[in-house]
Amino acid sequence: MTLLGGDQEIERLLATPAIWTPNSEDEEIGVQIERMVIRSFATRDFLEGKITYDDLLCLLAEHDIDAAATDEGWQEGLVFL
Repeated sequence: MTLLGGDQEIERLLATPAIWTPNSEDEEIGVQIERMVIRSFATRDFLEGKITYDDLLCLLAEHDIDAAATDEGWQEGLVFL
């Protein structure tokens, strides 16, 4: 699997961003990447019908993501980065 060249599987797998800033510590970056991968897998599983909508919301909540508040913010034009 390559990251370049339009590999659709990697594009689907890593469609969720990780938070990184220039001053991030290595450990913090590792945690953010791990959380990104978990969210990516959960999103994939939801889209493929392997988990329910409620399961996805619970997983996001376990990672301090309030999906309803995020959606409302997006509809109001907010950017959370």
